[in-house]
Amino acid sequence: MPKGRSRKRKEKGHQSQPADTGSLDDDSESVCSSLDGSVMSEDGVGVGGVEEETEEDAEFQLAEHIDRLGEKSSRTRLEALTQVNKILRGKLVAHCLTGCRETLLDIITRGLKRVSGQERLDLLELSMLLTVQFGVDQPALAAALRPLVTQLAQDPTISAPERSECLKVLGVVVFIQVSDLLEVASVMRVLEEVLRKCRLDQVVASAVRSWTLLLSIAPDHSVPALFNCLLPALNSLLDKTSHLGVRVAVGQAVALLFELVREVDESLLDTRDSDRAYELIQSLATESDRHTARKERNHQRSTFKDILNTLEGGVGPERTVRSGVESVSLNCWARHVQYDTFRDLLGPAMNTHLAGNDLLREVFQMGPPPLLRVESKAHKLDRKYYNAVMAKQRTQSRGKLRDKRTVT
Repeated sequence: MPKGRSRKRKEKGHQSQPADTGSLDDDSESVCSSLDGSVMSEDGVGVGGVEEETEEDAEFQLAEHIDRLGEKSSRTRLEALTQVNKILRGKLVAHCLTGCRETLLDIITRGLKRVSGQERLDLLELSMLLTVQFGVDQPALAAALRPLVTQLAQDPTISAPERSECLKVLGVVVFIQVSDLLEVASVMRVLEEVLRKCRLDQVVASAVRSWTLLLSIAPDHSVPALFNCLLPALNSLLDKTSHLGVRVAVGQAVALLFELVREVDESLLDTRDSDRAYELIQSLATESDRHTARKERNHQRSTFKDILNTLEGGVGPERTVRSGVESVSLNCWARHVQYDTFRDLLGPAMNTHLAGNDLLREVFQMGPPPLLRVESKAHKLDRKYYNAVMAKQRTQSRGKLRDKRTVT
């Protein structure tokens, strides 16, 4: 923090305030009266509460921004897209989108064909957020997006960030919407082709992550073939790349493959490719390259130590994620991959969706959401209001004491 800024705050805190005997009572009464206007009713519903107004404002703003997505100005469309994605990421508003599903799908499909750059990236993000909001109720979304996004992901003429985002969309949309295992296998073959042939690290990392996400829901009978087919390619990527994102994505894919194969037939691990994977993982878990940043080096070591434990003894990393009064247990690599995918998409609002999004609660087997105790929330608001009044009284009384010291 700059010294000038902190000094200015300090001087401002020592300024004397006029001693007005009636101001304390008047101000405290005004604070109490303003707070009384938003107290909780006996039923626990906010009367003039801030949260209800915020929710209504967000829904109204969402409708306005969706209307602006069809404007001719690219700048206007881009600003509207940014705001729509922000609202969809942070709030559960699927009920507000019931009447405009087809409109949004039409905007996305037409826009992906015509625009490029940041606007295309935002449209791709919008398609993933809509899929998370709607859950499994929109098969038309996957049917319209899958062929278009697949074509863009395989197009070498578009930029690496756009291809990377297309691969993410392909993984998320198919994971959520597609129940036909043959279609899932078809998409996995597309991702395999990209990770084998592409030389762009960002694109390869996204292809591996999406492939691993779909691997987490693959049926048991397909695991041996996937293991024998993909493990040599994954070993080759680990051996050649120095990109941390690619290394971590490939390492998690290898760990999940070993985890699934152990559940099906552990004897399949007695191969030369398995031994080679173990050697590469062990090397990366102990690598001490001074040319890489310390933070990246520590992240690589900790990640590959967890992967090495899985390869050696079948022990996966166990982690518990708190979400309000609930918790999500990540006790296998499949859960870790799925959680990381949605966390990267939703960011800090992950807990909001875990609390009320039926799709995510089903994915992580959290069951129906618990009943909220509105009474405790009311008590919390009462304490907050009381503390606000008392804090103001303390500030004013200290100011009067400082005035008396100045006079004497």
